[in-house]
Parts: sequence; structure tokens; C-alpha cells
Amino acid sequence: MKKPVSKFYTQSGQLSWVLTAVDVEVAALRFSQLAFQESLLGQQAISAKISMIDENIFQQQLQLLGDKILISQQGFSGPQIGVFDTTAVVQRWRLQIQSLEKLLRKMA
Repeated sequence: MKKPVSKFYTQSGQLSWVLTAVDVEVAALRFSQLAFQESLLGQQAISAKISMIDENIFQQQLQLLGDKILISQQGFSGPQIGVFDTTAVVQRWRLQIQSLEKLLRKMA
């Protein structure tokens, strides 16, 4: 059975998005995906020595974020229903990308 999705207002530092997710934790992870999407090189760039993440662009995007990812369901200035440590969420996102890289390398 599919979980219903909700609308979330997510923000950290200079970045903000309105997005949908099944819960507040997934919203925080989705925020990090959007924040770093420009740093992803794509599947064709992966090799034994090349990562999917362009570290220069990643670091530039990281500078735009604050210490916390704030999440609300009542607008950007509404009460927060989730406050996440940016570093922890970004590390989780990077782990997902690394797992994807390993899978793609095995399939190549």
C-alpha cells in the first residue's frame, strides 16, 4: 500500500524548496538531493576512480546551506515540525550516492 505524501516547506541557509514526501525525514533527505543535484556527474562518468559527485560543485553548494534543515507544513515561516542537522543529512545522502555508485560499477 502506498503511503500518502504531504507538502513540506524545506529550507537551510540560502536554499529553500516546497516539495512532497511521505514524512518529514524523507523531506529532509529530498532537500539534500535537490541541494546537490548540480554536483552529480551522472552514470556515464563513473569509473573505478571517478565518483558521481563533482567535489568542487558539491563544496560550493554546501556553502549555501545553514547548520540546520528546517521543515514546516505551514509555509516557510510556519512552525517547524522537523529540524535536522545538515551535516548528518548530507552524510546520509552521500552514503546513498556511494551505494548507487557501487551498484552501477558492478553492472558495468
